[in-house]
Amino acid sequence: MPSTLRVLLIRKLSDFIDGIDLVPFSVGDVVDMPIHEASLLMAEGWAEPVFYQYAAATALKFPSHHVK
Repeated sequence: MPSTLRVLLIRKLSDFIDGIDLVPFSVGDVVDMPIHEASLLMAEGWAEPVFYQYAAATALKFPSHHVK
């Protein structure tokens, strides 16, 4: 089972949500992040899952120290 989920950031109303640091990311970024954090962002309507393959080359990595 994968430990990350690739999401598209579709909304950013602040730099932090539920303890997740989004400072380095902008709306439109495709980010590989831990499933728990990705699920929270999707539940809040801030992100959508990305299933298309070409995003792999441009996906940003979510640093583990960005969760508080």
